[in-house]
Amino acid sequence: MVQKAKLVGKTAPEYVRLLIEQDLLADRSFDEILRPIRQDFLKSRTTESQLDSMVRRARRRRPRQKRPSSQRVARAKNRKTRP
Repeated sequence: MVQKAKLVGKTAPEYVRLLIEQDLLADRSFDEILRPIRQDFLKSRTTESQLDSMVRRARRRRPRQKRPSSQRVARAKNRKTRP
């Protein structure tokens, strides 16, 4: 379990939570999962343009997260095999 968690850049408890969330969400459609978010968005009266601006600002503020080493290795291999 610990090794699998490390492969995805998580601690063991974070990995277990991820697995539980994935299992719970697997029984619901994407529309069902997003319905509360869509409803909150409509209630907020925020425009799509305002939402886009908020997302851009949040992305600029968020520090880049390092990828787990297994993903970096896989990406490097893919770059070497491309023509």
